[in-house]
Amino acid sequence: MVGIDLSETGVISGTTDMVIGRMVDPPDNLIIQHLMDDGLACVVRADHPDLGDSISQEQYERMRHVNVLPPGRMRIGLFQTLKQHGLRRELAISVTHFLAVPEIIAITDYCATLPRLICDRIARDPRLKMLPPPSWPIGDRP
Repeated sequence: MVGIDLSETGVISGTTDMVIGRMVDPPDNLIIQHLMDDGLACVVRADHPDLGDSISQEQYERMRHVNVLPPGRMRIGLFQTLKQHGLRRELAISVTHFLAVPEIIAITDYCATLPRLICDRIARDPRLKMLPPPSWPIGDRP
């Protein structure tokens, strides 16, 4: 199961054998194994009037953002990473699924900060482009 709070998965009760996702403060009785790392990237519309091939911290913080709200304990990961890098953002809209992001970004001047692997797929849409976040290179693992 991916993206669900541990209390909803059945792992704690023993009815589920494995959960794949970002674990924040997992219970001591779980065995945790690291599978992979992924960085973050920003997705904006391809013809965004204020952005070229990069985004400064000032531009990032001035923009309105699309926020994807994963369920449960997974939702704090992006907020922690942005705080570590000293970035603030003004949320314009929150959605519950990554598939809603491309349609919103394509018709607005909003920005979405998402896992890089998701951005790689989204950026195949010619209406969109992927940019490194303002305070770290695109390949870095925050």
